[in-house]
Amino acid sequence: MKFESESETGTRKMTDQEIICVSSIDGLKTHHMTDIAVAAGIFDGVHSGHVKLLATLKTLAAGLHADPVAMTFYPHPRELLDPRNAPPMLVSFERKAELLRLYGMKALIRIPFTREFAALKPEEFLKTSLFSSEFVRLRGLCVGSAWRFGAGGSGDTSFLARAAEERHFEFLAVEEQRDHGEVVSSTLIRRAIAEGDIPKANRLLGRRYQLIGEVRHGMGVAGSRLGHPTANLDVSSGLTPKHGVYAGIACFDGERHPAVANIGFAPTFPGYGLKKARVEIHLLDGERALYGKKIAFELLAFLREEKRFDNPEALAGQIRIDADRASRLLETLS
Repeated sequence: MKFESESETGTRKMTDQEIICVSSIDGLKTHHMTDIAVAAGIFDGVHSGHVKLLATLKTLAAGLHADPVAMTFYPHPRELLDPRNAPPMLVSFERKAELLRLYGMKALIRIPFTREFAALKPEEFLKTSLFSSEFVRLRGLCVGSAWRFGAGGSGDTSFLARAAEERHFEFLAVEEQRDHGEVVSSTLIRRAIAEGDIPKANRLLGRRYQLIGEVRHGMGVAGSRLGHPTANLDVSSGLTPKHGVYAGIACFDGERHPAVANIGFAPTFPGYGLKKARVEIHLLDGERALYGKKIAFELLAFLREEKRFDNPEALAGQIRIDADRASRLLETLS
């Protein structure tokens, strides 16, 4: 799925496989949308709780003969209001848009989040974001039951329910999704990923967590000195998990390949002085030319901590053990 940046008018060229992306509701008129139902939220990760919200929105939209649309905000509100504590994003905007399309959204409205926008009272927030067009009519709205909006989070679902009666649109507050008693959230997923608890992260997401990026030239030692060539993934989408070795699936060129990945700083080779953690993927079903290819690496299981070995030969022996363990594990998981 290829994305182009938005133009100054808030619209861009589309293909049949892309979601319509605009920066305001009014931008949808260019795409001949006149009646819409909206699911609003940040949608970081598009996790199982978001999927529940989107499914509810799709049903509501169908009953209203309206187009289902997602509305989000950029940058993340905490990035603007509390930058020191802004969370790392689970997915890139491109990946978020792709997932929203896969879950049935016809369009994505990405509202610019500014300090002026953040200071709006709830009623002004609605006027600016949902009732700013003479040509596109809001027919329905779905949000999570805990969703807050407007200055200081002063708007809530009770406010929206009253607004729905006054402005004549359908409104549904969707109860939060829970997993083993915990509310599913992007924060909970980030914590699971940071701890290397991939099964939990995947369960909360409702799909396998992915690191997506393009293969770049690496240090060149994995094949020549270790006998296990790797693809150095320059990650563009996904939060790097706890450092260590993982079993997973490398997806590229429409194919899926069992793989093992080391994520970290290659401590056996301190002379390389890495400043950033590397994601190095070794295919278990044979070497391929991968430079320049885009790979989505699905994480399935954490195998072990990253560690420093006394010499490359000891590391090569451990890699053989890791590869064998990953192969056996993937036979049961994939």
